[in-house]
Amino acid sequence: MKTNRIMKIKSSKKKLLMISYDKKKKQSICLYEGNKEKRVALKPYQILEELCLRNGSSYEGRKESFCFITGARQKPGILISERTQDIYFPTASKKNEDCVWILYNQVFKVKSIDSMNARILFLDGTKVNIPYDSRILIKQLKRCALFLDGINLVE
Repeated sequence: MKTNRIMKIKSSKKKLLMISYDKKKKQSICLYEGNKEKRVALKPYQILEELCLRNGSSYEGRKESFCFITGARQKPGILISERTQDIYFPTASKKNEDCVWILYNQVFKVKSIDSMNARILFLDGTKVNIPYDSRILIKQLKRCALFLDGINLVE
Protein backbone atom coordinates (compact mmCIF):
# COMPACT_ATOMS: atom_id res chain seq x y z
CA MET A 1 0.00 0.00 0.00
CA LYS A 2 2.74 2.49 0.89
CA THR A 3 4.35 1.94 -2.49
CA ASN A 4 1.19 3.13 -4.24
CA ARG A 5 1.27 6.36 -2.23
CA ILE A 6 4.86 6.96 -3.21
CA MET A 7 4.06 6.24 -6.85
CA LYS A 8 1.63 9.15 -6.68
CA ILE A 9 4.40 11.34 -5.29
CA LYS A 10 6.89 10.20 -7.94
CA SER A 11 4.39 10.46 -10.79
CA SER A 12 4.87 14.21 -10.90
CA LYS A 13 7.37 15.45 -13.48
CA LYS A 14 8.38 18.13 -11.01
CA LYS A 15 11.14 17.72 -8.41
CA LEU A 16 10.19 17.11 -4.80
CA LEU A 17 11.93 20.08 -3.15
CA MET A 18 11.04 19.69 0.50
CA ILE A 19 9.26 17.36 2.91
CA SER A 20 7.84 18.53 6.22
CA TYR A 21 5.38 17.01 8.69
CA ASP A 22 2.00 18.20 9.93
CA LYS A 23 1.71 16.79 13.46
CA LYS A 24 -1.99 17.57 13.80
CA LYS A 25 -3.02 15.81 10.60
CA LYS A 26 -0.25 13.18 10.83
CA GLN A 27 0.73 13.75 7.20
CA SER A 28 3.83 14.74 5.32
CA ILE A 29 3.65 17.87 3.24
CA CYS A 30 5.55 17.41 0.00
CA LEU A 31 6.53 20.66 -1.71
CA TYR A 32 7.24 20.38 -5.43
CA GLU A 33 8.69 22.77 -7.98
CA GLY A 34 6.22 25.49 -8.86
CA ASN A 35 5.17 25.74 -5.20
CA LYS A 36 2.80 22.75 -5.53
CA GLU A 37 1.96 20.75 -2.40
CA LYS A 38 0.78 17.20 -1.86
CA ARG A 39 -0.03 15.54 1.44
CA VAL A 40 0.82 11.92 2.18
CA ALA A 41 -0.09 9.81 5.21
CA LEU A 42 3.54 8.83 5.88
CA LYS A 43 6.36 10.33 7.92
CA PRO A 44 9.11 12.06 5.91
CA TYR A 45 11.75 9.41 6.58
CA GLN A 46 9.30 6.74 5.34
CA ILE A 47 8.99 8.62 2.05
CA LEU A 48 12.78 8.83 1.83
CA GLU A 49 13.10 5.12 2.63
CA GLU A 50 10.84 4.22 -0.26
CA LEU A 51 12.60 6.60 -2.63
CA CYS A 52 15.93 5.00 -1.67
CA LEU A 53 14.53 1.50 -2.23
CA ARG A 54 13.32 2.54 -5.70
CA ASN A 55 16.91 3.50 -6.47
CA GLY A 56 18.53 0.30 -5.26
CA SER A 57 19.45 1.01 -1.65
CA SER A 58 17.96 1.59 1.77
CA TYR A 59 17.62 4.61 4.00
CA GLU A 60 19.99 3.04 6.55
CA GLY A 61 22.60 2.21 3.90
CA ARG A 62 22.49 5.75 2.52
CA LYS A 63 22.73 7.17 6.04
CA GLU A 64 25.76 5.02 6.90
CA SER A 65 27.50 6.02 3.67
CA PHE A 66 26.93 9.73 4.30
CA CYS A 67 28.29 9.45 7.85
CA PHE A 68 31.31 7.42 6.69
CA ILE A 69 32.30 9.83 3.93
CA THR A 70 31.61 13.12 5.75
CA GLY A 71 32.36 12.13 9.34
CA ALA A 72 28.93 13.46 10.34
CA ARG A 73 27.46 12.05 13.51
CA GLN A 74 24.19 13.94 13.46
CA LYS A 75 21.66 14.91 10.82
CA PRO A 76 23.08 12.92 7.89
CA GLY A 77 21.89 13.65 4.39
CA ILE A 78 20.28 10.88 2.37
CA LEU A 79 21.39 10.30 -1.22
CA ILE A 80 18.41 9.10 -3.21
CA SER A 81 20.14 8.46 -6.53
CA GLU A 82 23.73 8.47 -7.73
CA ARG A 83 22.50 9.25 -11.25
CA THR A 84 20.60 12.43 -10.34
CA GLN A 85 22.78 13.27 -7.31
CA ASP A 86 19.60 14.04 -5.35
CA ILE A 87 20.37 14.36 -1.63
CA TYR A 88 17.84 15.34 1.00
CA PHE A 89 19.26 16.87 4.15
CA PRO A 90 17.44 17.26 7.46
CA THR A 91 17.16 20.38 9.58
CA ALA A 92 16.93 18.30 12.78
CA SER A 93 16.92 14.67 13.90
CA LYS A 94 14.61 12.42 11.88
CA LYS A 95 12.85 11.63 15.17
CA ASN A 96 11.95 15.30 15.60
CA GLU A 97 8.54 15.88 14.01
CA ASP A 98 9.56 19.47 13.23
CA CYS A 99 12.37 18.22 10.99
CA VAL A 100 12.23 19.47 7.41
CA TRP A 101 13.99 17.56 4.59
CA ILE A 102 15.37 19.74 1.80
CA LEU A 103 16.61 18.70 -1.65
CA TYR A 104 20.23 19.87 -1.70
CA ASN A 105 20.82 20.17 -5.44
CA GLN A 106 17.78 22.39 -5.97
CA VAL A 107 18.69 25.02 -3.34
CA PHE A 108 19.79 28.26 -4.99
CA LYS A 109 20.22 30.45 -1.93
CA VAL A 110 19.64 30.51 1.83
CA LYS A 111 18.96 33.85 3.46
CA SER A 112 18.66 34.70 7.14
CA ILE A 113 15.42 36.41 8.10
CA ASP A 114 16.38 36.63 11.77
CA SER A 115 18.23 34.47 14.29
CA MET A 116 15.53 31.79 14.26
CA ASN A 117 14.15 31.91 10.69
CA ALA A 118 15.53 31.45 7.21
CA ARG A 119 14.31 31.74 3.64
CA ILE A 120 15.22 29.13 1.06
CA LEU A 121 15.15 30.07 -2.60
CA PHE A 122 15.05 27.06 -4.91
CA LEU A 123 16.35 27.00 -8.48
CA ASP A 124 12.81 27.13 -9.90
CA GLY A 125 12.05 30.35 -7.97
CA THR A 126 10.03 28.70 -5.18
CA LYS A 127 10.60 30.48 -1.86
CA VAL A 128 10.00 28.96 1.56
CA ASN A 129 10.45 30.38 5.03
CA ILE A 130 11.35 27.86 7.69
CA PRO A 131 11.85 28.22 11.45
CA TYR A 132 15.56 27.35 11.48
CA ASP A 133 18.71 29.41 11.76
CA SER A 134 20.29 29.86 8.33
CA ARG A 135 23.63 28.66 9.78
CA ILE A 136 22.15 25.17 10.25
CA LEU A 137 21.08 25.09 6.62
CA ILE A 138 24.41 26.37 5.33
CA LYS A 139 26.29 23.77 7.38
CA GLN A 140 24.08 21.04 5.94
CA LEU A 141 24.64 22.33 2.39
CA LYS A 142 28.40 22.17 2.95
CA ARG A 143 28.13 18.59 4.23
CA CYS A 144 26.18 17.56 1.14
CA ALA A 145 28.82 19.14 -1.12
CA LEU A 146 31.54 17.28 0.82
CA PHE A 147 29.64 14.03 0.40
CA LEU A 148 29.19 14.48 -3.35
CA ASP A 149 32.88 15.32 -3.70
CA GLY A 150 33.66 12.08 -1.86
CA ILE A 151 31.52 9.82 -4.03
CA ASN A 152 32.44 11.50 -7.28
CA LEU A 153 36.21 11.30 -6.85
CA VAL A 154 37.93 9.51 -9.71
CA GLU A 155 40.46 7.01 -8.43
